[in-house]
Amino acid sequence: MVLLHVHAGAAKSCPESLKNPSVDMRNEFGPLRSQDSIGWCFSYATSDLLSHWIYKEYFLKTRNKFFDTRQRENMISASWGTAKYHEEKRREHINALKLYGPKEKELVSRYQDAVHNRKTIYDDVRKAALASPNKLFANAFSHFATLMERRERTKGDEHSRLSQEIERLSKIISDTGEMNKNVELAIQRLAVNTSEIKELKKILNLIKNKGDLDGGDARKVFEWFVDKNTGFCRESELPSDDVKIPAFYGRKENIENLNKHIYGFLTLPSDASPETYKERLKCAVEAGRLLFPMLTAIEVAWILKKYQDDEDPIFNLAKKSCRTKLFIDEKTAAPEMAVLENANKNNFGEIKKLLTEGSPVGIAYDGNRAILPQQDFDTNADSRHLSIVVGQRYNCEMGQMEFIVRDSVGGPEGCDTFRESFKKYNQIAPYKCEGGHYVIPESHLSKYSKEAYVIKTKGKK
Repeated sequence: MVLLHVHAGAAKSCPESLKNPSVDMRNEFGPLRSQDSIGWCFSYATSDLLSHWIYKEYFLKTRNKFFDTRQRENMISASWGTAKYHEEKRREHINALKLYGPKEKELVSRYQDAVHNRKTIYDDVRKAALASPNKLFANAFSHFATLMERRERTKGDEHSRLSQEIERLSKIISDTGEMNKNVELAIQRLAVNTSEIKELKKILNLIKNKGDLDGGDARKVFEWFVDKNTGFCRESELPSDDVKIPAFYGRKENIENLNKHIYGFLTLPSDASPETYKERLKCAVEAGRLLFPMLTAIEVAWILKKYQDDEDPIFNLAKKSCRTKLFIDEKTAAPEMAVLENANKNNFGEIKKLLTEGSPVGIAYDGNRAILPQQDFDTNADSRHLSIVVGQRYNCEMGQMEFIVRDSVGGPEGCDTFRESFKKYNQIAPYKCEGGHYVIPESHLSKYSKEAYVIKTKGKK
């Protein structure tokens, strides 16, 4: 880690820059990788964080080149985490079909009833509030319930605006010190209804969904990486970078294509002609080798032929590609992931402290609003994204800290590409680019941040 009091590229220093030491860990990471057209930021960020931990705890202490995760081939494969995630989602789908498949119509009916009852419950909350003799409480709580109901149907900017108004009303309601029994009972009914709808929606989605390729959980991926039964793979055996592997361009489309060809082969009727069998197998093998280039055609064909109903063919291809699975040696050092909830402007001090201590930090934030011009995305859509903060420095001209962010969209060219997109609207991007990394002012990044993740060594403060 480079730790300086004045950033090397700064034109001048100032008193505040001396109080806020600069940190730059870019050289402690391997090359930037690109997730391409698929929502796998959760696995790229987690594999980057754990790769850096291995660099510090294993390579710097042993100087064993095998642990030098600054080299592309030694980086933890992000594809391994996503293959495991894909397999887990498929297993959840199969279990949901077994448990709830026969009851699907009944569950749909219960869900529709719960959604219908929700409006009635909100009406009851408003009636109970308006019956209060305290008119300030009555009007505030009735309006509060109306905004809560409306917010459930919105996303993006409108959702944020309603949330701010709801927070303002909450303070007014709290200051009145008023709450009658009828309002409390109606609120309890609303809470029960919320839980019922959430659970039924989850079950129905699992029944219908065979495994959404986008999105995931960084904590889950971390648990798999460090699990003594799962372990992880290196980039050299299970590539996850479309900058290095051109065939990965359009990766989501390629995976969907592979799923289609696998299904086409596995669902062949028993009386299919030998020619049809060979053609279907050939298509599936070609699609498989596109995403798993380290496997031979014979290996892909062998895995597909040995398929069982409770297995995920894509995960099996990943396992075969990962010939040297690695595991954390807990006797030497064991990692743990900590999560900082509500990583907004009020607690960015903890993030600065972690960076100064030499720990890169994963930041979950609204990627669209932080990186793109407003004209280039749907303002009513949520765009949760996860990147790694690998450095910080004080900008004297701006009068605030700015953070160096490592991202997995677009590889080394990603930052410059997105920054250029502001020009077509005659706008100035709210960040700079340096060697493929974003340099984002604290006021901008903290505005859209939601959670922070850090991997540290167990037993160390």
